[in-house]
Amino acid sequence: MKPQRLNYFFWQSVLVTTSVMGMFIGKLLPAIAQPIRTAEIPDYQQQLLAQETITNSVVPIRKIRSFKQIEHPFTDAQKLVQSLPIPFKAQVIPVTAVKLNSTSKGLEVILQTGVNSQRLQLTPKTEGNSYIADIFNAQLRLTGGNIFRQQKPAPGIALVTVTNVDANTLQITVTGEALAPTVELFDSNEGLVFGVTSTTSTAQQPTLLQQKPSSSENQAPIELEVIGSPDTGYNSTNTSVGTRTNTPLRDIPQTVNVIPQQVIKDQHILYIGDALKNVGTSTERYPGSQDRFIIRGFNSSFGNILIDGLRGFSLGGSPALNLNNIERIEVLRGPASVLYGRAGLGGIVNLVTKPPLKDPYYAADFSVGNYDSYRGSLDFSGPLTTNKNVAYRLNASYLNSDSFIDFYNEERYQFAGALSWDIDPNTKLTFNSSYGDYNSSLGNEGLPAIGTLYPNPNGKVPISRYIGQVGTTDIITTRLSYKIEHRFNENWSIENAFGLLNVHFSNNPQGRGVPIALQPDNETLTRRRFVQAGDSFQNGYDLNTLVTGRFKTGSLEHQLIVGTEVWLELC
Repeated sequence: MKPQRLNYFFWQSVLVTTSVMGMFIGKLLPAIAQPIRTAEIPDYQQQLLAQETITNSVVPIRKIRSFKQIEHPFTDAQKLVQSLPIPFKAQVIPVTAVKLNSTSKGLEVILQTGVNSQRLQLTPKTEGNSYIADIFNAQLRLTGGNIFRQQKPAPGIALVTVTNVDANTLQITVTGEALAPTVELFDSNEGLVFGVTSTTSTAQQPTLLQQKPSSSENQAPIELEVIGSPDTGYNSTNTSVGTRTNTPLRDIPQTVNVIPQQVIKDQHILYIGDALKNVGTSTERYPGSQDRFIIRGFNSSFGNILIDGLRGFSLGGSPALNLNNIERIEVLRGPASVLYGRAGLGGIVNLVTKPPLKDPYYAADFSVGNYDSYRGSLDFSGPLTTNKNVAYRLNASYLNSDSFIDFYNEERYQFAGALSWDIDPNTKLTFNSSYGDYNSSLGNEGLPAIGTLYPNPNGKVPISRYIGQVGTTDIITTRLSYKIEHRFNENWSIENAFGLLNVHFSNNPQGRGVPIALQPDNETLTRRRFVQAGDSFQNGYDLNTLVTGRFKTGSLEHQLIVGTEVWLELC
């Protein structure tokens, strides 16, 4: 396009745009002027004069205001109510006294207002083990101050507080010792009554406001039937891997998956890799070696496996480890694994061992499967003293199995023990130990692509064919650890733990024949022999100390964790 034609096109576009804008403004101005005119003007010149006057009265905006200078509508209902004129606001009702009365069900909290409590605007909610109610048109005005606080007023109730949030809002908080209490609201001549019932089973939502019946009224009893599915043991509520403290899963922002003991038992899981498939982790098990897994693209090496929060197998697998003494498996995904120092960026896996029980427990299990698979296990636990401050737990398991792969045989057994001692109500000492022996006849050599994935003129290679050199691999693992916990008070505690790990590798003295390549005749395989003289060892030592504290700054609650860790690995 030439410059002259381009200029012509440009001015033509400007004229068309101006015409369209003129038509739009011509239609818009009468619409703006219509509410201002008080009567119809029949004369054309008078009508034009009126429109010119209206047009001249519009002041153009020459300066564009910033976002902060623009007045925005209210986004908070409380602020909107506070901004209303006095006639539109609800009258602020003073609460002159707070009374606590013990009942057969628990406790009654009475806010004495001297007026009908139905005029109070109440918004209840439940957070953790606390029932919280905000009253937006009430104020606490006591003779001794504007804060009411009572600790342990009734069994199962830890604390009752009533405070002023602002000039128009009052807040009442009832905290249960274990779970949130059940609260019913009543209207009485004294004021608003909170009927509090402590619960040890399930935290319930508060009920709606209702009229409290008088003693003279005879009402028929109400029968309430609750039907629900039984607890299957599949839902875990707490975990320690996300914050290094026993924290509810709902309060942890990181991605944490927990595989409880019931899932391991129902699925008859023998290996860690099979258990991790329940949470979407990619796994692979090498015959004659160990389980390996991949979390968010990173493999399981560099200390990704923890045992009770202490470093486990840093070689990247799980040899000679049986799940018989594992209570649950916790998986922490993502870079939050740096909480444990040196670890893979994809995440870590924490194996929590079975703790000693205060009550006697005995269990035995035996199973038979394909490929001449036999497995048996024992699990014993109970107290050692009459006051149950010392308890023990013993686990033993044995496995012998062949495979679909030729010449393969696997044998493993493990013994594990734990001892706990409650030195005093605030101090606890726990010892753990395990010994495992894993013996396998083969390694993981794979099969050539030609004859399996691609056709081979000499025929198909069966998946049961073993093309390596038959030998044995023996891995013995010994682990000892202790953990001592002490609570200074309700808010501060200290924990010290130490773990020792020894892994002994006994290789085939004849070495390994590793396949290298398939020759052009598609039937001759080249193998390379690797011989490792003597046995190999790996020793690991892990020592860590954690100090945990809870404190408040104003209305904010904080949890502080400070600790050190020393890890030494010798090969």
